Amino acid sequence: MALNLDKELQRVEAEMNKAENDLIASGFSKDQWLLIRKYIASVILHNQLTTAKAYQDMSSAGPH
Repeated sequence: MALNLDKELQRVEAEMNKAENDLIASGFSKDQWLLIRKYIASVILHNQLTTAKAYQDMSSAGPH
């Protein structure tokens, strides 16, 4: 079964928005949530950059 990336992105985005709203409704202040979100975004970006650097390093090393 092929993964429909557009559909999956829409589902995940809706899930993220719901989680954000639920956190704020549960008592998290907007400021607390924004700090959490900033941290999570930084971790994700760090992982993506680490992966990209690894691919870059592998590509520049050439075949062994």
